[in-house]
Amino acid sequence: MGNGRGSRRANLVKEARNWIGIGTGVILLLTLLYIVAAWMFPSFRVISRDIAIVVLAGFMLVATLLSIVLLVAVLYIVYELYQLTQKEVLPKINATTARIDEALTTTQAAARSLRHSADNATTTTVFVAEHVASPIIRVSSMVAGVRAAARTLARRDGRKKPLPGGSAEPVKQKKRPMELGGQKPVPAEPRELRSSEAARNRGLPVSDF
Repeated sequence: MGNGRGSRRANLVKEARNWIGIGTGVILLLTLLYIVAAWMFPSFRVISRDIAIVVLAGFMLVATLLSIVLLVAVLYIVYELYQLTQKEVLPKINATTARIDEALTTTQAAARSLRHSADNATTTTVFVAEHVASPIIRVSSMVAGVRAAARTLARRDGRKKPLPGGSAEPVKQKKRPMELGGQKPVPAEPRELRSSEAARNRGLPVSDF
């Protein structure tokens, strides 16, 4: 299959080259014949000139007609696009913008209501703090102060109990702790005596104090 396709392509290329060569040869031949005829026959030169002018005028007319047709086609396409935008695109755009405006209006209204609710909550909180919480705190502090004063007075009354004779109970003095065995504590010796005794025990000379 691959060899058959390659051979076909090669044949097509050869045929195209042959036709190109034939066309080039025909054009060159006609050009030479025209040059020879114009040189040999002056009247042929004038006739060929008139024919060339007519042919060029015909080509220009065709080109002008084609340009007019293209211009009309472009204008028609522009008009159709304008009608399409006016009938389908613009209504959809307007509907979308209207929905967006409604959504924005709803959002603004919700934001305003939330702000109003927040202001009301702040006002309520301040009112409660000033008229409810403050009196409760004051009452609780007064109660705590009264309790503390009552406790203090109760302790003082407990310390000073009245005797049967009407005199207050004397305050007992705290006794110093006794040493083991019930003996009284020995008074501490001064530092000078301790240092002299330590020097004598070590065999060092003792200075007179």
